[in-house]
Amino acid sequence: MSTPELPKQTRGRPSVPESELKEKIIQATAESLIENGYQFTTIDNIAKRAGVAKKTIYRFVDNREALIELVILSWTDSFVPLFEREASSIDEFFDLLACNLNAIAQKVLSPSAVGLYRLLQTDFNQKNILLDKYQRSGIERSRYLLKQWLAIHADKQLINNHDFTVMSDLILSMAIAEPLRQISLGIISPGMTPELEQRIQHIICLCRFALQIA
Repeated sequence: MSTPELPKQTRGRPSVPESELKEKIIQATAESLIENGYQFTTIDNIAKRAGVAKKTIYRFVDNREALIELVILSWTDSFVPLFEREASSIDEFFDLLACNLNAIAQKVLSPSAVGLYRLLQTDFNQKNILLDKYQRSGIERSRYLLKQWLAIHADKQLINNHDFTVMSDLILSMAIAEPLRQISLGIISPGMTPELEQRIQHIICLCRFALQIA
């Protein structure tokens, strides 16, 4: 009786999950922008830094501009699940708002995000392209997510109606603008601190005054 043959083992590296490849490419792009500037953040250099082939990068994007936008979208993509959670009471609403603002601040005030912000304060070729990506996919998308979330809770009659375009801009400016200015000037270090968390609690107190139904 013959012994059955065992299946041959395939050799070679195990395939890397797409999500992991994408994260490596995004991280390499962000690091290159901060360390080398826009001009030297090329597909070739990003591929070398990420340890992948150029064709791997082109699986995700068509060009460098789309790749840079992917970096910024990766930050705001993480905000989307935050604003899918709906509150069933006014106290839960403000707890969620505080949680969301802390998560946004943690991402926007991180070293890589601050590095990109600092880069935008300098002059370089095609700055307008990067600035447009930062504005549209970062700032405006964050405002839109918060605006829609506030409007949903106004429709549920948990909070007062307002011009939520303006309200979302004010809330995010209070939470982000001044800390970002201080970090970019080197007054404070990037990242969340107890002082910034306390700042957000003060913002929540102001929001209670403006949004809570009497």
